[in-house]
Amino acid sequence: MYEAVFAPGDAYLKHRLAREEMYYIKSGRSLAGVGDKRAEVGAGDYHLVLAGVEHWLVNTDTALLIGPGVYIGVSGLEASGYVHHGPVTQDDLDIDRGPNGD
Repeated sequence: MYEAVFAPGDAYLKHRLAREEMYYIKSGRSLAGVGDKRAEVGAGDYHLVLAGVEHWLVNTDTALLIGPGVYIGVSGLEASGYVHHGPVTQDDLDIDRGPNGD
């Protein structure tokens, strides 16, 4: 289990995992990208990301984003099969999606 803390504007870079990841937003707001979908997530939301799917998160709030999470079935990041895919770009943020990522 981990607890992530992101300052305003900070990002969890694009990556894939060999295992599922689940996190909960304890405070703050962010834009989450999973595959080609985008969604605003905030305090009280949880997010399950399936294995093998590229994903990222950017703190879009003016306050800290705090979220505990877990890599399912393994002890931590090193055992999760983490593969870095680069920074979150302006193009990632600009993709026009509806409220459900449509």
